[in-house]
Formats: sequence, structure tokens, C-alpha cells
Amino acid sequence: QPGLYSVTVIDSTGCVASAGQSVAVLPALETAVVPNYSGPYCIGDTVTLSAIGIPLVNQFQWSNGEVSQSISVTQTGVYTVTVTNGIGCTAQASLPIGFLPLPPNDVFVIGETSICEGDEVTLTALAPPFGFDFEWNTGETSQSITVTEAGDYSVTVTSVAGCESTSDDVTIDVVPGPTVDAGPDLVICAGDTVVLTTTGGENVTWMPGGEGASIEVSPLDDTSYIVEVTNDGCGQVAVDTVNIVVQAYPTAYFNVGETNLGEPVLFTDSSQVPPLFSWEWDFGDGNFSNEQNPSNDYEAPGEYEVTLVVSTSGGCADTAAQVIDVQEFFVITNVLTPNSDGVNDYVRITSSLAELIEAKVYNRWGFSVWEGVGTDLRFYGKTPEGVHLQAGTYYYTFIVNYPGDKMQQRQGFLEVLR
Repeated sequence: QPGLYSVTVIDSTGCVASAGQSVAVLPALETAVVPNYSGPYCIGDTVTLSAIGIPLVNQFQWSNGEVSQSISVTQTGVYTVTVTNGIGCTAQASLPIGFLPLPPNDVFVIGETSICEGDEVTLTALAPPFGFDFEWNTGETSQSITVTEAGDYSVTVTSVAGCESTSDDVTIDVVPGPTVDAGPDLVICAGDTVVLTTTGGENVTWMPGGEGASIEVSPLDDTSYIVEVTNDGCGQVAVDTVNIVVQAYPTAYFNVGETNLGEPVLFTDSSQVPPLFSWEWDFGDGNFSNEQNPSNDYEAPGEYEVTLVVSTSGGCADTAAQVIDVQEFFVITNVLTPNSDGVNDYVRITSSLAELIEAKVYNRWGFSVWEGVGTDLRFYGKTPEGVHLQAGTYYYTFIVNYPGDKMQQRQGFLEVLR
């Protein structure tokens, strides 16, 4: 026990001497290992262990070889500290530390990491569905998420013990989907070459025709061209079709009716290779028409070059031209055999240009036997009263009145045969 101890010594002669000593008894050394926070501890964490509650201790010896009062540990194990004070008293304490495994944090991508605009991809955290919590950087807390937008996606997985791990980023690229516009259907002429061009998309394939945004084709028959367009990183395919109708070139030709000045001249289209789409007439006198079978009124006599351009709906065209002679049509026959056989039964007096004809027939004694006024007169060998004239020679005169107060007088002889 602690205290003051003394002894008195007496020798045989009676001499006395005394001595004393004070004895101090220190308390037994005590120590403990204390972590800086309570568990659970996860792989990757750092725990600080400290030896505490030991007064007058000036030496520390840990089982891992360190000699400080506190140490940092990251591995599972039992950590022991031996403490020693200045007079050599020692004490020992131990603490087992376990680091729990981190939850799996891989992300499984269902689909491609490069998707088309409007498509979606599913990301799934590769961990058992029970006993773990999931939190994506999008804020979603399900094990799987569906994404449609470009970006970096990661998930933090937390085990029931509280250990968590965060996955690496999964980068999703969103590629615009392809579009295609190969233009309208076309009508071309046989033997012509046309360039087909499409817009939209990066990779273009024509069937038939090959690859490239533009192709040059010369189909001999009606043909459909299919174009497929894709974008790199996108599996969508945009498709369009151009139909080309091949038309043969027409052969232009036309027929001309009577070319009498003062009467409409009729023109008839006789072109070949229908169907025709348009007709362009140039009558040579400054007049034009787009009718298929037009007519034209010429105002002056002369020769006129008439041109016809015929076109199909695809613009396949051909040209025909003729020179026509337009003159006044004037007729007077001078022999009649009025026997009703249909041949020379009358004398005809007419003009295509006259506004009015005034005609008279005289016998050989100078007496008027017939008169007529009009533009197309017929003398049947009879008097106005219907009396048949005798066979013989008769004298005629007539006045032709033209537009613009112009006038012409003619005369001659005619024979009546019976």
C-alpha cells in the first residue's frame, strides 16, 4: 500500500538509529482504442483510431508498426496498441475494424449509346434489385431509367449497410433522324438526261443509281427511283421515291384548208405520238393561237409561213412549218347545161372577199334576161319568172363590191347548152 515506512534499529549497546521511506503506488495502466466515427465502414473509407484514457503515457506501439497516439486505417483487421508510461508500466487494447464491400455500380445499356432523335435507350444499374437503393444524376430512384436526351448519366448505389458507390458516366449521344426529299415526280423526253437530287441525311443510296446526294439518269422507259437516307449513329432509314415518266418526242404536222382571202383559213393538227399537251401556232401575220385546230382570218393577200410547235406534258417538242398562199377566191363558170344531171346545171358567181355582187345576164339583142344580187350567185338558165332560156350565147356583167368602198366591174360571155 502506499505510505511512509520507517525502521528503528537498536544495537547491543543500546544505541538507536531510525530510517524511513515514502512509498507511492500508481494506478494500473488502462487504455482503449476509439475510432473517430462509428461504422459501418466501407471499402475506400479512412478511419482514425486513437489510444485514449491513459495518463502519463509517453509511448505508443501499434500492431501495424506505427508509434503515434492516432493512426489512420483503410484495411480490414484487428488493430492493437501497447502503451508505456515513464516507469515502464504497460497496457494493451485492441479493436477489430471491418470494411464492407462497395455495391456494384456498373450500368448496363439496353440499346446503343448513340440513338436517333425521338428514340430511347434504357440504362440499368447492375445490382441485385433488393437490399440496394439507387439514385441517378437525373434524380430518378429506380434501378432502370429510360432516356431520350443526350448527356452523361451515372447512378449511385447504396447498400443496406450504407455503403455507396457511383458509376462512371455513360454518355448518350442523340443524332438527328434522317429526312429525305427527292423532289417531285418527273416527266422527261426519251433520250434526255436528268439529275435527281435529295436533301436531308448523311448517307444516301439510290436504287437503281448508286450512292450520293445527286445522280444522273437517262431512263429509256418509265422508272421509279427509290432513295434511302441514314445518319451516322442513327439506325433510322428515311425513304422517298421519284417516278420518272419517259415520253417520246412528237412529230409535228398540220393540214391547211382553203386559203381564200376573206374567209377563215382552217388549220388541222395531224401531229403524231399523242398525247400532246400544247400547241403553239404562228400564222405568219402577227396572229397566234394555242388551240389544237384553230382558224385565222388573213387581212391581205400574200404568202405566209405558218409554224406549229407541239409539245407533250413533259416538254418534248417538235416544229412543223408550211408556206401558204392566201388570195381572193373568185369563181364564174361560163358554160351550163341545165338538164338537172348535177353537172354544170348552173353558172356560179362568187368571191371570198366581196361584200356584195350585182350581176346581170343579157341575150344577144341586149335585153336583160336575169339579175342577181348577193355574195354567192347561181344562174340556172332561166328568167326570174322561171322561163327556160333558149340555148345560145349570152352576155353578162357584174359589179363586185369590196370592203372599204372598193369596187370592181367584170363582163364576159357564157353558153347555154341544151
